[in-house]
Amino acid sequence: MYDDTSVSLIPAGAEAVAAYVDGRFANLNAVKQRFPKAKILTITVLGGTADAGDIETGDMTPKSGAAWAKRMMLAGHRRPVVYANRSTMPAVIAELRKLGITRAQVRLWVADYTGVPHFPTFQWGSTTTSADGCQFTDKALGRSLDESILRDDFFDLAHTADARKRKVWRTHLDKARTSLAHCLAYRQRLRDEHKDSGAAYAASTVRMHALKAYITALEALLGH
Repeated sequence: MYDDTSVSLIPAGAEAVAAYVDGRFANLNAVKQRFPKAKILTITVLGGTADAGDIETGDMTPKSGAAWAKRMMLAGHRRPVVYANRSTMPAVIAELRKLGITRAQVRLWVADYTGVPHFPTFQWGSTTTSADGCQFTDKALGRSLDESILRDDFFDLAHTADARKRKVWRTHLDKARTSLAHCLAYRQRLRDEHKDSGAAYAASTVRMHALKAYITALEALLGH
């Protein structure tokens, strides 16, 4: 992913571009126009609505950046991105944790200009975690241009979330169908033993209807 305040420096074939929605370097419209097919990560420096919050001198602080992430989450934005340099990110993480935000709820985008693509690691409480993206150079392609390496699923939030939900639903559906098969077999056994007028058979009837309703609901979610 590339980003720069001067859109003309970003290569025409860029697959992903970060763009500012506010501040004196706002360039989202220019980026959209120049890169209509690219994945775009929007950035706010003022705490507005965007994919990423810029936490650095002159923009948001670790505290205000964490508060911004919390607001985005409450507004329904999945895994907002917090951007900071390597030395500042521990303070950002500390503020996020104060607000009860877990590692899984945010993406960490770190500036660490080593010139080599890498994912810096940090402590999140007692756990060591690595960044979701790293801006590893500000001289990409031999020009004044920022370049970042990103995790494969960095932009695939909706797809990833949907895939995970569908996997869970399919698991529940398989279990429900197996339970229904066992329930029907049990009911048949009770009938064979002429016990279909007792409490056990009545209870199995309730369970059978509940399982069928549950299966129907899961099939509707999965589009069956």
